[in-house]
Amino acid sequence: MSSPAIVIHTEGADRAPAEHRVPARGPLLKGPRAGRLVRLLADVTPPYRATGLAKATGLSHPCVSRLLDALEDQLLIRRDGKVVVSVDWPKLLRARADQTDLLRATRPMGVIAPNGVRAVLDELAGTTGGGERDVLITGSYAARALAPVAVGGRLTLYVAGPPSPATTWRTNPG
Repeated sequence: MSSPAIVIHTEGADRAPAEHRVPARGPLLKGPRAGRLVRLLADVTPPYRATGLAKATGLSHPCVSRLLDALEDQLLIRRDGKVVVSVDWPKLLRARADQTDLLRATRPMGVIAPNGVRAVLDELAGTTGGGERDVLITGSYAARALAPVAVGGRLTLYVAGPPSPATTWRTNPG
């Protein structure tokens, strides 16, 4: 035929389009640098550029660009050219949580609460809100807020800075 209706190419592109690539694997969101970027992406509504993100987080522009490329490959962010236009922050936070082991990333301190978990929770309720310390409850006790059927387990707290509330509970049982 002099003018075929169908043309078949026997050689394709060198790489798949971005939406068809296999998502990147590896320790993408581990560490404090990735944590700073994830926190900013989750807290601040887009649009933003890599240069602004680098400046706001104190990270280098190449580091931010690599992280954004990987996040886009994993469909956690969407960009229009060089501008981040949307962030799937629930999936982003889940991905960060899946890749971060808090017990390895920090130095845990075991403490016995002689008056029980309820006394610790009551004391926490009295010490927060005044801007004294950042104390976060995690684990099964935090899950009770969403699923009241969660039972027992160990009370796990994340305390920013040097350990003083935990030391107080340990040394002052009453």
